Amino acid sequence: MATAAGLWMPAAAAAAAEPRRGGHAIFAIGKASTSDNLDPRIVHADFMTITRVTLHDTLFEITSTGDIIPSIAESAEANDDATVWRVAIKPGVTFHNGQAVTVEDVVNSINLHIAEGSVSHLKTVMSHLDRIEADGNTVIFHLTEGDADWTANLAEYALSILPTKDGASDWQSGIGCGPYRLVQLEPGVRVRVEKFENDHRSDRGWFDSVEMVAVNDASARVNSIMSGEAHAISEVSPIVANRLARAPGVNVLSRTSPGYCAFDAQMTMSPMDDRNVRLALKYAIDREEFVEKILAGHGTVANDQPIGPTYRYHADIEQHSYDPDRARFHLKEAGLDGLNIKLSTSEAAFAGAVDAAQLYSESSRAAGINMSVGREPADGFWTNVWGKVPFCASFWTGRPTEALIISLAYGSDASWNLSGFASATLDRLVAQARAEQDEAKRAELFAEAQRLLNKDGPSVMPAFYNVVDAVSDQIGVTETDVSTAPLDSRYAVSRWWFK
Repeated sequence: MATAAGLWMPAAAAAAAEPRRGGHAIFAIGKASTSDNLDPRIVHADFMTITRVTLHDTLFEITSTGDIIPSIAESAEANDDATVWRVAIKPGVTFHNGQAVTVEDVVNSINLHIAEGSVSHLKTVMSHLDRIEADGNTVIFHLTEGDADWTANLAEYALSILPTKDGASDWQSGIGCGPYRLVQLEPGVRVRVEKFENDHRSDRGWFDSVEMVAVNDASARVNSIMSGEAHAISEVSPIVANRLARAPGVNVLSRTSPGYCAFDAQMTMSPMDDRNVRLALKYAIDREEFVEKILAGHGTVANDQPIGPTYRYHADIEQHSYDPDRARFHLKEAGLDGLNIKLSTSEAAFAGAVDAAQLYSESSRAAGINMSVGREPADGFWTNVWGKVPFCASFWTGRPTEALIISLAYGSDASWNLSGFASATLDRLVAQARAEQDEAKRAELFAEAQRLLNKDGPSVMPAFYNVVDAVSDQIGVTETDVSTAPLDSRYAVSRWWFK
C-alpha cells in the first residue's frame, strides 16, 4: 500500500531558482513565552514548533506542496486492511552529537507520547496504536483499527525522533537529527542554531546559521523587516499585509491554509452546555464581514467545522449565515430572552483577534446578545485562558488529514480538546473513516462528521485564514499556494535560502 495522499490539492511546482548555501538569517517569530521548553509533548505555539522542526526530524515530512515523503523513514508498507505498518529506517542517519539513529530511538520517541500518564496531544490521535516492535532496521506498528493515513500521523511535527539516554528519549538537551543544531535557547527571547554538517539530507538547511527572535507584537515584527533587522517574519496582520506589500525590498506571502479562526465555547460551563445557545452564537456572526474587515480578503468563509475546501473530503453542507432572527429563535429554544456573555480574546489567538471580537460583539447585538470583550495578555493566554473560560478566541493550524484535525481538536479524550465537547458518535465516525479504503464510503463518513460538528460542536468558526508572512527580497522561498502554518508550514528555516 502506498503512503497517503497529501492534505491539499496540487499546488505550484518546486522553487523557481536553485537554492544556494551560506549566510546568517534572522527570523522574527511570534507566539513565544518565557515558559517555553523543548518537551515535544507540550509544544504547540509557533515559536517553539518552528524551533522543533528546525532541530528535529520526524519519520515522514509534509512537503511545501502537501505530499507526505519519507525523512528518517526509508519506506512504509501496510497490510491489506492497514492494521499493520512496516516502516524501514534510513541507514546512516546521525544525531547532532554523532550518535547513530536506531530503531530503539524511534520506538522510545513514540513511546514518549503514548505512555501511560503522558500529557502529549498525540496520545489520543495514536490511541489505536496497540504496540510497536522492532525487526532489524524496521519498526512495525500494530494498530487496533485500520488507518490508511498512518504515515500522516508520523509526520506530525511533535513526533520528533530523539536520542536515547538512560533508556528513555532525551528531549531536554535539544539534540536532534534535523538540519540545524542548537547553539542557544533563551525561552521567550531567542533561539540560535547552526547548520548540522552531517545532515542526512541535501535538500535543506541552506543557511550557515539562523537566529530566531521572539517578537510577539505584530507591529514590532513588521518594523523589524522594514528596518532590515529581520529577513523574514511570521504572521503579518492581514490588514497590514496589503500596505506592507508595497514596501521596497519586502515580499508578502499570502497562502491558502486549512487553518481556521474560532471562538470556542467551554461546554462544561453554563450556558455553553446548551446546544441552542451555541447555535445562536453561530448565527450571530457575519462571516463575510469577518473575511473582509479582519482578514482583509486573506481568507475564506468557514462553517463551524474544521474541514475546509483544501481537504480531500470537504463536504458541501448548509452554510451558517448571519441571521439574527434565527439566533433569537435558538435563544428562545434555550429558554432565554437574551444572552449576556464575555468573549475573552488576545492577539495571541490570531492576528486581529481583538478587533474580531469587537466586530462579533457588534453583530450579535441584533440577536439580543450582549457580548462584552475581555482583552487578555498574550503571554500565558494558552495556559491561563484557553479552555478555562466560557467563551474565548482560538485558532488551529491545519493537519495532513481530516481524521487528524478532528481527533486533535474534538476527540472525546484529546488533550487539546479543552472545550469539554465529547461525542461517541463523532469518535466512531472518525475511526470508521480512517479505516475505510472505499473513497465514496469514506467521504460520506467524513461528511457526517462535518455535519455533526457544524450543528453540535463547540466552535464558532468564521473563517479559514490565509497564512501571511513577509520575507526580504534577499531570500529565496519555496513556491507553493498552500501553507498549513506560518513560515512555510513551519519549515522555512530549513527550506529557504539567500539568493
